[in-house]
Amino acid sequence: MVLCKIEEALTQRGANNRIRIMRLLSNRAMTAIEISRELKLNYTTVRYHLDILERLKLVSRERGSRVKFYKLTKNGEILLSGLGEARENLKAFESIWGNRN
Repeated sequence: MVLCKIEEALTQRGANNRIRIMRLLSNRAMTAIEISRELKLNYTTVRYHLDILERLKLVSRERGSRVKFYKLTKNGEILLSGLGEARENLKAFESIWGNRN
């Protein structure tokens, strides 16, 4: 069931923003405001996507002294690395088949 929800989250509208957020969080923990500034997205939009990612346990939230920091979970790291591998395989496939024409 969780895999279906993850698939939905990464294929439905807004999936590109969720993947961008995950990539950004793969570098370091960040606040929602930092993410919104870095990705040039509305704060409310970022919070919406973070809530989805958090429910799917791809992102976790830690409370700092005054702010909440979001970070990629181990599941999020695994998924993100799998997406990277899939992208590389697709590029290789396209280069092989693209050269046949």
